[in-house]
Amino acid sequence: AALDKLTLPACGVTYPTPCAYHLTSSSVLLFDMMQDYVSCVERLPALAPDAVSRLGLLLKHFNSRSCQLVLGAGAMHTAGLKAITAAHLAVAAQSLRALAHFLPILCERLAQLLTQKQAAVLGVLTEARQALLDHADEINAKIVAIMTDRFYFFMQGVQGAYDEAFSGAAGR
Repeated sequence: AALDKLTLPACGVTYPTPCAYHLTSSSVLLFDMMQDYVSCVERLPALAPDAVSRLGLLLKHFNSRSCQLVLGAGAMHTAGLKAITAAHLAVAAQSLRALAHFLPILCERLAQLLTQKQAAVLGVLTEARQALLDHADEINAKIVAIMTDRFYFFMQGVQGAYDEAFSGAAGR
């Protein structure tokens, strides 16, 4: 799924994104769950600190699990994939970056709903955001490593063809 704007009904706004994000289906579900947490905070202010801390735990678990599946190759076992491709990695990184992009917006909305004392719990979302960004950077580094390997492999083939072409021409 592509995401070029995010509508948060509980916040009453639509936020444009700096670019269209390509998301995994689990990320789309997580966005819906985040919206549910905001609704819970709106409707049950007494449970707000607990709801926000559990949202932080949910985000950290999502990040941890996606790391296990993508970087740890767990998706090969659970989803029966033969390999985790650069495309899989790219979509996973985009999903994590989309979540990280919208977390400050979500924190801003939650800060409006929380009391000054309750607002301290928003730190857990800041930590989750940093973990998402760190993980996305790790995935990007893996993509660069894959592309670098492919480039050197291709260049070896070009070098071999070049050497063969010119060594054969010199012998004539």
